[in-house]
Amino acid sequence: MKNNGRFISIDSQSIHEALEKTSCQYLVGNLKLPQLIQHINESDLEIGISYYKEEDSYESAHWHPVQKEFQYVLSGRTVYTNVVTGEKYEYREGDFYAIYPEICYEQVSDAGTKILFIKTPSLNDKVDWDK
Repeated sequence: MKNNGRFISIDSQSIHEALEKTSCQYLVGNLKLPQLIQHINESDLEIGISYYKEEDSYESAHWHPVQKEFQYVLSGRTVYTNVVTGEKYEYREGDFYAIYPEICYEQVSDAGTKILFIKTPSLNDKVDWDK
């Protein structure tokens, strides 16, 4: 990470190398867990990249009571299922979407899917769905 006064940057090679070793790399946030690369400390939001390497990567049902998520699909395809209503939402490369608090969902992503995410505020309020 480079800090040139008011410009702070993380180079693409560092991000790429981190994503080869992990499925999620945070770039910005007030983070409690260590990251593979140094992140920009910020309390108002989190920004990162999810990389679903394996076929049909599954994220179990959960919801957020406070945090809003904004996501941009960099590559691939992901499908969310609202576990309460059963509605499905499919997003592909180039799609942008928002997930607001109190929506409980599951997510399945095709192999190779990369998603840029922004979460606000920067806090870990993830709650597992207790069926």
